[in-house]
Amino acid sequence: TNIIGNVFISGLFTVSPGATVTFDGCDVFRAPNARIAVANDAILNITTTGTPTHIYGGCGYMWDGIYVTGGTGTQNDGILNDNDGGDFHIDNSFFDLNYVSVHAFNRGHFGFSNITYNQFDASGPLKPTLAPAPMVTNTFAHIDAQNINEIITADNNTFNPGSEYGIYAIKVGRLESFQNRFTKPAKAGIYGEYVKEMIVNDFNAFSQCPSGI
Repeated sequence: TNIIGNVFISGLFTVSPGATVTFDGCDVFRAPNARIAVANDAILNITTTGTPTHIYGGCGYMWDGIYVTGGTGTQNDGILNDNDGGDFHIDNSFFDLNYVSVHAFNRGHFGFSNITYNQFDASGPLKPTLAPAPMVTNTFAHIDAQNINEIITADNNTFNPGSEYGIYAIKVGRLESFQNRFTKPAKAGIYGEYVKEMIVNDFNAFSQCPSGI
């Protein structure tokens, strides 16, 4: 299913098993706490053919994000929450004013996920959230990976000032950072605990970081 034009999502929008949904050149507006869920054996593409696709929070509040609970999530904008889902590939996208832009957690299977050529910003205070979501005011991390047994590769991304961390990794199988640029995080460019293997090549740049790694 290809979706073009202006789209408004309220509540839960589900990409069902076996389905492929593509937002192409859309302005996607979200009601407070709205969520997109990608089911097992489903694919969500958010792409650009001529006109960029934008995803916006609505009504002056934060929205809940995109949740990949199985299958494959391919995303080019917004927030991704991957809970024991499939591999994800995020490239050439712009993220701003998110508590966490990419959140991968509780993934028992082994796979490969890539985050490449993106720009992560935290240009100001976050919008308020509706209960029961907790109230937060600042960006925690641009990439947050916790309790996952796989390879995550971050390559050629720009992590701009305003977040506490560029990449925050806890109990990760392997984290690769290639040619990323980290500027003025509040705490660290890359933070890791119990990461089995971390590869940081010579071409990363850390500027004005309390701790680079």
